[in-house]
Amino acid sequence: MVLDASNWLKSEVVFAGVITMGITGILLNQVILVIEKHIVHWAGK
Repeated sequence: MVLDASNWLKSEVVFAGVITMGITGILLNQVILVIEKHIVHWAGK
């Protein structure tokens, strides 16, 4: 989506896609940290 929009110079779609990917990355990171905390309870000790 972002690549197609950049080819057609639709900067608002590119911007929305980048923001969406960033938020998705942050949320996935938080989910993985929670899962890791429950599965690998000895980490960091």
